[in-house]
Amino acid sequence: LGFHHSGKLIVIGCFAVLLTAHLAEAAVWALFLKRHGLVSDFGEGFYFTGVTVTTLGYGDVILPPPWRQLGPLLAIAGVLKFGCSSAFLFVVMQTVWADHL
Repeated sequence: LGFHHSGKLIVIGCFAVLLTAHLAEAAVWALFLKRHGLVSDFGEGFYFTGVTVTTLGYGDVILPPPWRQLGPLLAIAGVLKFGCSSAFLFVVMQTVWADHL
């Protein structure tokens, strides 16, 4: 695609890698929740994890005591993780702009 489009591919590639990492982490948490009997199935665990780490927090799926404390910890980790991902993408975009403009 040439030098002109390489910066776009780098940004899109980094975004895809970060998205895959976030989805993989949610899947691992869903497996953990299912394996410990905290949710009924993988889909409910994935939904709970997604709603919690994005701090959307519908509250329609809650964990039984004493596991409820895991929800706020996941939310805090999600905020930090998305902040770090955003900062990483910003650095990548800054570098691409500096090298390709």
